[in-house]
Amino acid sequence: MSKVFSVIFFYALFLPAFQNSSNLLASNSKLKIEETQIHNQITRWAFLNLMSFVKYDKLDADGLPVNLELLNGTENISFRFNKSKNEEIIYRYKFYGQDTIWKYCTNSSWVKFDNLKNGRYCFVLQEIINNKVNQVIKFHFYNNLNFYFLRGDFVNFIISLLLIWGIIKMK
Repeated sequence: MSKVFSVIFFYALFLPAFQNSSNLLASNSKLKIEETQIHNQITRWAFLNLMSFVKYDKLDADGLPVNLELLNGTENISFRFNKSKNEEIIYRYKFYGQDTIWKYCTNSSWVKFDNLKNGRYCFVLQEIINNKVNQVIKFHFYNNLNFYFLRGDFVNFIISLLLIWGIIKMK
């Protein structure tokens, strides 16, 4: 009985270290998107939802919107994630709806996407340790350009036309 207990004790104490030595490289924190920017402005999701510039069902545990729809003709979006300083951890991403290949994050923890068209997008970020995917983030959203009239450049165009019309009428 004591031999069985000794073997169980040995395996319980030392085997996890032998089985999973790659855990020594694993980041201690969960990979997550720490900040997003739309039109180069930091997003405050609750505020944006009240202003009707975005629409979503709820915020998830990390504070990101679920079933996000961008309503104001968004042309660019940026993501900042918590990148480990461990040089043996590799990060790569793909932006479905725009990219066809995986891209690697080398120096920066910011990823920016420009020239967004109308459609569905999915930002996928992977943390890779020892050539194995350790953690994955997926952020889905829909860009709706049908609300083009809310954009500043369209409003400026209308104001310019009114000013020109007013100047012509004054002459």
